[in-house]
Amino acid sequence: MSRTHKILLFSTLLIPAFLLLLSACGESGSGLDPIVPATGTSIPASEFVSGVSLDGNDGSYVDEALPEGEAEAPLVMGAREYVQGSSAVMQVSVDPSTTQILVGVANTVSGYWTIDLSAAAKAAVTAQPSLPGVEATLAKIAVTRGEASAAALLENSWIITITPTGTPGRTSFRLLVATRNEEGVSQATSHTIMQNATAVGSDALQVSLNWIHPVDLDLHVVTPGGEDIFWAHRSGSDGGTLDLDSNAGCRIDGVNNENITWLSSTPAAGDYIVRLDLWSACAEEGPFPYIITVTVHGETHLYQGEMSATEADNGGEGSGRYITTVTVGD
Repeated sequence: MSRTHKILLFSTLLIPAFLLLLSACGESGSGLDPIVPATGTSIPASEFVSGVSLDGNDGSYVDEALPEGEAEAPLVMGAREYVQGSSAVMQVSVDPSTTQILVGVANTVSGYWTIDLSAAAKAAVTAQPSLPGVEATLAKIAVTRGEASAAALLENSWIITITPTGTPGRTSFRLLVATRNEEGVSQATSHTIMQNATAVGSDALQVSLNWIHPVDLDLHVVTPGGEDIFWAHRSGSDGGTLDLDSNAGCRIDGVNNENITWLSSTPAAGDYIVRLDLWSACAEEGPFPYIITVTVHGETHLYQGEMSATEADNGGEGSGRYITTVTVGD
């Protein structure tokens, strides 16, 4: 896609983006019906999710049913899709009294993860998102609990990383996110997530990007030969293909994932430079949390961070923030 094409696509943002963004938030209560598993399954949550973490600290797995409560459910934002072999990030906004975040999988027989907030470093996500769905949810909270409660909920936001197992038949499911404080457990917010059908994984070399907000982030991988694989140069001469480009030119598709993979070829030995570019903030205020999953010869590394709206540059070849250098051996 050319740079001009990206700019032209920006003009088509408003109506489709509004409709898609309404679905970007989690649904309190019953929410969406799960794709997998079906009601009454005897499958544990650990067959769908291998881990939940906050700032690199793994949550504790509890081999029991997710507890139920009556308090107000948390607010959850995140992409609806993830790439095979990668992780996904969610923004969870909670009441200031919250001591734990609980994450389970709907309709599983048992199993959930607990994140202890008292022992974790708070993620720096305090700017109010401009998603219509978030504003509607906060408005409802303001009516029932007051403006101060709604503001406090937004200011207590945490970035949670979800790592699906990717097991065949276990790639689509509905997460349940609840909180706990001294008075007990809240209601759960549901967030359905599924594996993207376009992007493919690779144990040889794969770099995947997942993010939360409706912005145009671009993944770049520079090969040892100096080729920059990105939206304007999707395939390298020595292998490597960008097979997923989301929200191009602010035409918001809600996928919020990009993927560069060496599926059909062996990556050449040498250093590969991973970069991340914010092509456009698409009128969002930021900051924009992200996670990049890098897999080399079956070994996976995660790089989590956030970008600010001021970093948007309509960038092309060589643009963006340096993330890491990956060395592939012979």
